[in-house]
Amino acid sequence: MPFAAQRWKRVRVTHGQLGDQRRASLHIGQVLEGKLSVDEALLLSWIRGSDDGVVARNVMGRAGVGRGPQQWMVPVRIFCVKDQARLRCPAVCSRRGIEWYVSGAGDPRLGARGSERIRWDCELWPWYIHPMFRRTFLATPLAAAAAAAGETAATRRVKATNDGVALNPVEYATLLQSLTVGLEPDSYCLGGVVAKLEQTVATALGKEMAVWLSTGTLANHMAVRALAGDRRRVMVQHESHLFNDCGDCCQTLSGLHLVPLAPGKATFTVEDLEREAARGASGRVTVPIGAIQIETPVRRKTGEAFDFGEVKRVSQWARQRGIGMHLDGARLYLAAAYSGVPVRQYADLFDTVYVSMYKYFNAASGAVLAGPKSLLENLYHPRRMFGNGLHAVWPFAAVAQHYLEGFPERYGKAVAVSERVIEGLQADSRFAVTRVPNGTNIFQLRLKTGDAGALQRRAREAGLVLAAPGQDGSFSVLVNETWGGATAEEILGRLGG
Repeated sequence: MPFAAQRWKRVRVTHGQLGDQRRASLHIGQVLEGKLSVDEALLLSWIRGSDDGVVARNVMGRAGVGRGPQQWMVPVRIFCVKDQARLRCPAVCSRRGIEWYVSGAGDPRLGARGSERIRWDCELWPWYIHPMFRRTFLATPLAAAAAAAGETAATRRVKATNDGVALNPVEYATLLQSLTVGLEPDSYCLGGVVAKLEQTVATALGKEMAVWLSTGTLANHMAVRALAGDRRRVMVQHESHLFNDCGDCCQTLSGLHLVPLAPGKATFTVEDLEREAARGASGRVTVPIGAIQIETPVRRKTGEAFDFGEVKRVSQWARQRGIGMHLDGARLYLAAAYSGVPVRQYADLFDTVYVSMYKYFNAASGAVLAGPKSLLENLYHPRRMFGNGLHAVWPFAAVAQHYLEGFPERYGKAVAVSERVIEGLQADSRFAVTRVPNGTNIFQLRLKTGDAGALQRRAREAGLVLAAPGQDGSFSVLVNETWGGATAEEILGRLGG
């Protein structure tokens, strides 16, 4: 289990009597209670104090392996209520708490006899996990971090603001460290964990191979460029990301002509394609269609999915005419959870498929493009030509691989919880819920009366993170993997239900 979803667990604690030996025990056993069996470790740190607090730094090593059950090592960030100190503090952590052996004379906070009661805020940060426990500890992505901090489902944060879990830099770095044992790095995006991720995606989508690219923009561009070949006309949705948000990259860099269909809609039809095909064939110079791209769900339509029945009709029409089909499936795994159509069944209707690695697989960046070997096996040449031959992307690929494994099951649980939450909100007279027809993981929640900003603050304090409300008091709420860490009743309770 990684630390991916961890939030700092803040616990207010009070020192007991320190005595002449100045042995201080931070009684935070309840934070660590009964969660993991990891070897006892020695944390050797310098603690530098200031008016803003003291922070434990510089993990030096470990000792005492196997001395007892339920013991593991955590650096601790401690905020002192007053004064400054510079202390050298070996510390041993176990279920009983963290014992700091404080050296240095005349600490003004301890008093002449070292017997004052001092109050601290203590925040736990799991840092080192012995390799022998890694397989068990990494078993389920969201549970371990919360377990490490003693959190239960009732206290874990649900982040309703992103498609993914929105790792902050500390969480990302901590997770990445836990994944590096035995990890094989890539070289210029080739081999190692990158090749493993590519194979995982290709297998999941039923494609011959897959290629890592650093952005979805480039993945879509490379796909339609390869599919179109000398037939430069490419059909896209008017509301698609490729048409609206990529700076005319296909037109400027590859000489393609994007033809937007069905303005204001998520779905175009075979009839729309027939009209464009006829127009291209009726001019003084025939201009055939080279490729068709479909994006689903459509970001600019608040997560509305392209009608699956129409996808099948379009695919059949295109294949009868030898026209390449590309799926902008950045959020394909989200669409599958709502439609009940497996990702492979979507992918079977297309020649190439792009899936984002950062939106909900939580990599810092990245995309994977899957398709036939005949089309993609030499794609690393144009990838490098477009400035995308990065020297190393293993820090992205390792995290994506980690979250990809088991995602459909975890996300299915989250969606089920969210549906029960929506039912509860619809029955609550304080709220109005608006859902997008044929939508996916985004809905609008409006507070009918009262202060929406105050509701947002109360919800955050209770463990439900909402985006800032609009002027009408409505929230755009996104369902992601974190919803699976609590029950519907607990989430409703965080909204005051």
